[in-house]
Amino acid sequence: MRIFVRRTAQASMSKQLTAEATVIKRALHWRCITSAEAAAWADAWIAKLDDPPAALLDLSLSSRSLEADTASLLEPLTRSAITSELVPETLGMLAQVLVRHPDRLDPVCAALWDLSFARVLPAAVDEEASSAKWRLEEARLGMYDSVEEVAADVARVLHPYLERFAAA
Repeated sequence: MRIFVRRTAQASMSKQLTAEATVIKRALHWRCITSAEAAAWADAWIAKLDDPPAALLDLSLSSRSLEADTASLLEPLTRSAITSELVPETLGMLAQVLVRHPDRLDPVCAALWDLSFARVLPAAVDEEASSAKWRLEEARLGMYDSVEEVAADVARVLHPYLERFAAA
């Protein structure tokens, strides 16, 4: 019985690791997070696991690498793309990025555009997501909205997902 419970817990952790690694890899691609932040995420996972995968150990040591190099280290742990089942975690990560780093509004808007283009977002998010990138560009040109209004709208749309990404 104890072995079954341990294997079930390990399978659940493995599924969560794969989901988070996929989100982290995309976040690096979008430049929403840095290599150092990805390395800190890897460190947190290493502390949780009895036998962490080599990819996590490599990532932990790569805090000064370029984001593209760091993302490639995650390849063995990830799925090929963000699927609709990973959208809540992805939006949660983007919400956390925006709360911690308001200056990263550009990459967050680009990520939302990318997710909208991939047609994986729920309808309640998709309309705002698909327009955030161009609204931000127009705001910077002094047209229509202000940058602050765009930031507030993006934060409002992402807020319900804030707690969905577990990584610290």
